[in-house]
Amino acid sequence: MPNSILPHHENFNRELVEKSAEKIREWLVGWKKPTIALTLGSGLGGFGKGMPGAKERSYHDLCLPTGHVPGHAGVLRYVPIGGVYVLVFDGRAHFYEGNDFQAIVRGVRAATMFGVKTHIITCASGGINSIDPGLKE
Repeated sequence: MPNSILPHHENFNRELVEKSAEKIREWLVGWKKPTIALTLGSGLGGFGKGMPGAKERSYHDLCLPTGHVPGHAGVLRYVPIGGVYVLVFDGRAHFYEGNDFQAIVRGVRAATMFGVKTHIITCASGGINSIDPGLKE
C-alpha cells in the first residue's frame, strides 16, 4: 500500500486497520474485488440485503467497531450491482457513542487498504425526525 494513502501520526493505529483489511480479504477470497465502498447513514440501512450475489458479515467478525444507534446494523455487505462490486457498510460507530475518531474511520481506512478507490458516505443529519440519534439533553 502506498504510504501516501494512510496517515503517519502516532494516533493512527495501523495494526487495527491492517487486521480489519486482512479479515475483509479473507472473507472475500474467491470473489471479485470490490472497487466501491458505501457507508449507510440512518434511514438507508439494509441496502443490498437480499440482492442476488450479496453476502454479509458482522463488524465484530471483521474487527470493526459497531455503533448502537437504531438503523445501524453493524454488518459489512458485499453486493454485486450491474457488474460493479460494492462493499456496503451498513451503519457506523459514532463519536457521541464514546468512540474515538480512529475507531470511527477504521472501516474507511480498511477499505482503502484493501484497495477500494471510491468511498461514498451517506448521512441523514437531521433529516429523519423519527430516529433518536443517541444524543440526550
